[in-house]
Amino acid sequence: INWTGLAEGFYYYNASALDNVNNLNFTETRKILVDNAFPEVNFASSTPVNASTQNILSLFVNVSVIESNPVNITFSLYNNTNGITLVNSTNFSMSTSALNNTINWTLSGDGVYYYNVSVVDYAGKVNYSETRTFTKDTQIPNVTLHTSGMPVNNSVGGESVLYNWT
Repeated sequence: INWTGLAEGFYYYNASALDNVNNLNFTETRKILVDNAFPEVNFASSTPVNASTQNILSLFVNVSVIESNPVNITFSLYNNTNGITLVNSTNFSMSTSALNNTINWTLSGDGVYYYNVSVVDYAGKVNYSETRTFTKDTQIPNVTLHTSGMPVNNSVGGESVLYNWT
């Protein structure tokens, strides 16, 4: 038997045989999943936009998942301090697409970070979010105003003043 054109979902089947003298035997019932769609994973608005720079100690990531039969979700964080290095990979089981959709990473130091999220479904299909870049910058900038050539009282007459700073 060959079934074609089945809609997505779970199906159960078994086989039985009956001979001429009424001997009956049948197989165990088996379960299959017809799944043609890949999971969909997108960043929620509470996640920093791509290529953002912030002065924060942790990075909160929230995603929405569209998938009828999710199995797990993996959040991956990379750092680019000494070449791109995996900092953390956290995998959560999912029984519905509404569970385990957030993570809050504590960032160790200033620098450029990359992160993405993958979702695997019951049929083994995998899909990934975009990879986003995030820069953690907690350093206070130093400013030095060079006043060489200025009068002792740092006052100048005129319509404009030219400053040189580094």
